[in-house]
Amino acid sequence: MDEFKKMIFNDMNNIINQINNSNIDDAPYLCSDLNDLFIICDNFGITDYPKIDLKYLNSELEKLDDNAIQTTINSYTKDPSFILNIIYNIYKFYRWKGISGCDYNNLSTKLAPNESYQLAKDFYSSFDKRYLDVFNKLYDNKRIRSFESSDDELFGITEYGISYLPYVFYTEFNNILTATTIIHEIAHAYCAIEQQKLGYQKMYHSILINTVEIPPYTIELFFYDYLNKIGFNKNDVNLLYNIYSASLKVIAKDCYCNYYRKKNFKDNDINLVNSQISTLYGKALGIYLYSLNNKEKAINLIDIINIESCSKILPDIIKDNNMDYDDIVSFESGSKLILKKWSK
Repeated sequence: MDEFKKMIFNDMNNIINQINNSNIDDAPYLCSDLNDLFIICDNFGITDYPKIDLKYLNSELEKLDDNAIQTTINSYTKDPSFILNIIYNIYKFYRWKGISGCDYNNLSTKLAPNESYQLAKDFYSSFDKRYLDVFNKLYDNKRIRSFESSDDELFGITEYGISYLPYVFYTEFNNILTATTIIHEIAHAYCAIEQQKLGYQKMYHSILINTVEIPPYTIELFFYDYLNKIGFNKNDVNLLYNIYSASLKVIAKDCYCNYYRKKNFKDNDINLVNSQISTLYGKALGIYLYSLNNKEKAINLIDIINIESCSKILPDIIKDNNMDYDDIVSFESGSKLILKKWSK
């Protein structure tokens, strides 16, 4: 049996055993984990996976879906001014701002896969040893793998849950985008492993309130600084900064059209809105934390956001930890940083 396939099947069988021996409250979360691994199997053309009662699986997943919709809606409605103002202010900042030349195809420095791995490893060695440990653990267990995405805008994905070690997948680009994607996804994996210590329901809560992209997008900005420090191609680094900003412009417009103007959404809109707002939060908070110009403080705050998002909503986390709520909502520091540093 292929080593990768064997690894997935081992995880699936372990989850099935836990489902058979778990209490009724834990079963839906374990079924969600199992469903994640089914998706991996489908993406890699693996069809002979362990059998399970699909009717039971779907019934358990429906329980999570009902809870997910209400939890997400509550996270928006508890402090509606936060999400509405942050969307509007970012949209307003970018509305008449043109950003040209932001094409990943213009990245000129070629990197082989082993060079991308080494660059990601060297960065995390300088950034935070805990992330390096996760990188090494996943790499040694062969859980970092390239894949071919059918979505041109999906460069990488981390499959993680409550009961198994994460899998990191990335698209191979043969340039700095590969290392950037690996670094982003390792941040997801690190956060997932930390949240696994808190239990099933708390970990699931953080996914529903759209804070999961904040640590990866914050760390991406520190990676760009690292590239400058080691003398990487300056034009490529500047392009990464500008693409980051350009994609925030696009997502702010999408959030403005799909959420701000509606002020609410139907249940069947929730996946679209969640995906967009998760990215908006990730980049807006990422820019704010980066603008503090204090790496250690930023690392501490993304640790706090990661853990406290298991029980709180983002506005409360910001207020409870002395982050500048008004600055984040107004996008003041973010707009100044972009105009000063990224618009050259």
